[in-house]
Amino acid sequence: MVLFFCATPVQMYRAINLKEQFYEDKKCKMYIFDYFNGAEEYVEKCKASNFFEDVVFVKFFKISQRTNALKYKKSKLFAGIQDSFFKFLHSNDQLRNLYARLWAVYYYVFKNDVLKLTGIKKDEQIEEIFFSYPDPIMQMLYLKLDNKKIEYNRFEDGTGTYFNGAIFPERRFDKWLKIGENIFIPKKVFVRIPEALKDYEAVKATGAKIYKTDFSNNKKSKKLLYDIFDIENIPEIKEKIIFFDTLVENQDMDAMINPLSYFTKEDIVYKKHPRRKDDYYEKKDVNIYSGASLPFEMYCEYFDVSDKILISHCSTACIAPALYFNQSSVSIICYDFATAKKDDSYNYFDDFLNVLLDGETPLKLYKPQTKKEYEKLISSMK
Repeated sequence: MVLFFCATPVQMYRAINLKEQFYEDKKCKMYIFDYFNGAEEYVEKCKASNFFEDVVFVKFFKISQRTNALKYKKSKLFAGIQDSFFKFLHSNDQLRNLYARLWAVYYYVFKNDVLKLTGIKKDEQIEEIFFSYPDPIMQMLYLKLDNKKIEYNRFEDGTGTYFNGAIFPERRFDKWLKIGENIFIPKKVFVRIPEALKDYEAVKATGAKIYKTDFSNNKKSKKLLYDIFDIENIPEIKEKIIFFDTLVENQDMDAMINPLSYFTKEDIVYKKHPRRKDDYYEKKDVNIYSGASLPFEMYCEYFDVSDKILISHCSTACIAPALYFNQSSVSIICYDFATAKKDDSYNYFDDFLNVLLDGETPLKLYKPQTKKEYEKLISSMK
């Protein structure tokens, strides 16, 4: 049996396609976590297709997420203290990971048995387990299962997989729990462009097998996903320009959006981030895309955006059409001039973009260095 663990719609997209391309003759189960809206409904649709041996909806308490923690607030003061605490945690990797693992031990070992929550048997015959990130759930599952020789494989979630790499650092707390290297060092890695992985050479050095994915000929998956995500009722984007919102805290949004006044309101649509809480775009009185809940990567599976101009601070949605579907839309990435303080992640993004530009993807990329350069670029595209 092969298990796929999915925490996002994009991971569901990957799992369904990987099943068709590489595991069509294998018995597979998909586990969908309640980390996103509509998850349980998608489970029922996947089950009805009989594409997997079984599809299981798993209710988990998501650990160390500020947005989820705030829903338990009892007062504004309590919420403020809690918010400050999680901001502090998110500013320190070691503290955040220690906190997450302590919660994992408490919640999945003492309070709730991870086997009971997933329905997986302690001695179940499992050959491989697929996941994108080493969620504490995976680590607790490893501790509970009898078979310690299961292959733990990595599948691509999005472009973040390339920036972070396929190998995850084993921290002291993990070693103390004796979780084992096979959670952190995969046996197999499945990605669209292997050489773009930040740790490509390191992955090869471990002996892991790296598979290049190409879902373009996966007819069963395309039809199944069309039904699951109700693509028939997804509004097609007619506008010339799509602006992708991000939740980066130190971005200068006005610097990116105000110059777009060169265009008419009917020329631009804004894809608001699903977790944005403020009314920034409403105050701007702009067109907000009504189908924002569908990941743009999945939108491009069914709609060609080659004639569009895609703009964002750092959303990888700008790269998805070229990376996954060979669509040659114009992409404008703004973080060089619209970021107050850049950390190392932007260097990784730069490296990733350079690999794409040197490769076969039809990426038409602009990265203006100053606001003035950006304004000139925008005015030239009117």
